[in-house]
Amino acid sequence: LDNIEVNLKISRRRYEKKPRKLDEIIDELKFRKNEYIFIFSTDVHCNHLKKVLASITFHDGMVFHLFFGPEGGFTSGEVTALNGINAIPVSMGSFVFRSETAAIVGTGFVRLYYYDE
Repeated sequence: LDNIEVNLKISRRRYEKKPRKLDEIIDELKFRKNEYIFIFSTDVHCNHLKKVLASITFHDGMVFHLFFGPEGGFTSGEVTALNGINAIPVSMGSFVFRSETAAIVGTGFVRLYYYDE
């Protein structure tokens, strides 16, 4: 429970800050190791998130970075930049959500797999 409270505080603090540009975030993530970066896409040819999560061996302290594009999706330049830091394109199947809803559903998927004990 303490870990969840800490994450909520961090999320709240990040939300209150001025939004950062994607290239700033990519620069911060490019040197991190052993962290999963998912790009959520409406492209049904991407691996389904469920399939990707099922292939991961979970352990304490894992870190996930989830990128949800604006409605209309990421630009090709943004996808290329995210692919440059080994981001994994994933889809949630044929479902198309508003960006706010996609973030909630995608995060729920990851939490379901990660905390499934």
